[in-house]
Amino acid sequence: MKLFITPLFALALLAGCHAAHDPLHPDFSPGEGAITGQLVNSEKDPFDLSLAGDDGAKALKVELHSVAGVSKTTIPQKSKSRFSFEHVPPGSYEISVYTVVPGKRTIAGSTPITVDPGKITPITITLTLTPVQS
Repeated sequence: MKLFITPLFALALLAGCHAAHDPLHPDFSPGEGAITGQLVNSEKDPFDLSLAGDDGAKALKVELHSVAGVSKTTIPQKSKSRFSFEHVPPGSYEISVYTVVPGKRTIAGSTPITVDPGKITPITITLTLTPVQS
C-alpha cells in the first residue's frame, strides 16, 4: 500500500508543527499551571500597544516574579494585548509591566496572582500612563 501526501496536506502538517503560540491556550505539564492575561487601559479596553513607542508590543515586557526566585518574561501579542506564561510552578507571584517611552510617558501596572497546579489562571492588568515631566 502506497501513501500519497498531497501538497496541501503537507503544508497543513508543517503549519501545525510551527504554529504560533496561542496566548489563550498555554501549555503546562502535570504539577504545573499556566497564566493567560490581557493588558487593559483605565476604561478596561485592550491596551493600545502603539503607546509603548516605535517597538509597540516588543517594548512592553510582562514580567512574572515569585519570592522563590522563579522569574519569566513575555511580550503581549498584538491582537487584543494578550499574553501568557506557560509551565509555571504552583505558587504566589507578582506580574508587572513597566516601561518608559523617552520624552513622552511611563507605562506601569502590576497585580498579584496565585497559580494552582493543573489550571490556567486568567488575569487582567490595568496599565497606567503617566506623562514624563520635562
